[in-house]
Amino acid sequence: MKGWQAILIAAVTIFGAFMAVALGLPKQFRIERSVLVAAPMESVWAHLGDVRQHQAWAPWLSDPATTVTWGDTTTGQGAAYTWASGGSGSGAFTVSSANEPRRLDYAVSIDSIGDATGWFEATPEGDGSRVTWRFEGQNDGLLGGVVSMMMDRLVGQAFDEGLANLTALAEATPRPVVSNDDAEPVAAGTDPGGAMPPLP
Repeated sequence: MKGWQAILIAAVTIFGAFMAVALGLPKQFRIERSVLVAAPMESVWAHLGDVRQHQAWAPWLSDPATTVTWGDTTTGQGAAYTWASGGSGSGAFTVSSANEPRRLDYAVSIDSIGDATGWFEATPEGDGSRVTWRFEGQNDGLLGGVVSMMMDRLVGQAFDEGLANLTALAEATPRPVVSNDDAEPVAAGTDPGGAMPPLP
C-alpha cells in the first residue's frame, strides 16, 4: 500500500469515528446560572417583570445600536419585544407566564442561536434573594450535538454578564416600604408588645 493511500484511509477512519460520536451527542442544550442578590425579590422583579427594563441588562440587547420594538403588552403573560442590531443580530422575546415576584417563564428566538425557552426564578435567601436563570433549546442539523455541547462555552459569558447587570440594578433599587395598613389592630388597654393590661 502506498503512503498516500494509508493517509487517506486513516483520514476517512478518523472522520468516520468523529461523525459517529457527533451523531450520538444529544442536541439539547441548557445554560443555567444562579447568583445571590443583596436585594428582595421585589427589587429584582422591578427590572424583570416589565420587559422594557430588559434593555439595561439583557445580553441580546447589549449593543447600543440595537433597535427595540415593544409589543402591545410589556408586563405579565404575553409581554413581548423584538430587536435588531448589527452587532448582536436580531430576535424576539415573549413572556409565556409570570408569577410576580417569583418567576418569569419566556420563549426567545435569536437568529444566531435559534429558538429557546427558559425562566427566571427568585427565592428568598437571608436578607436577599437567590436568582436562577435558565436558558435551554436544541440545535438541529448534522452537527447539532457538537454545537449544543459547546453552547455554554460559546455564550455562557454573555449570560454571566447579563445576570451581573441585573444584580447590580436590583441592588441599587430602593427596598420596598412595608406598609402597616394590614397589621392587626391592637385592642384598647393592651400593650402593643403583647403584655397583659394592668389589673384594676
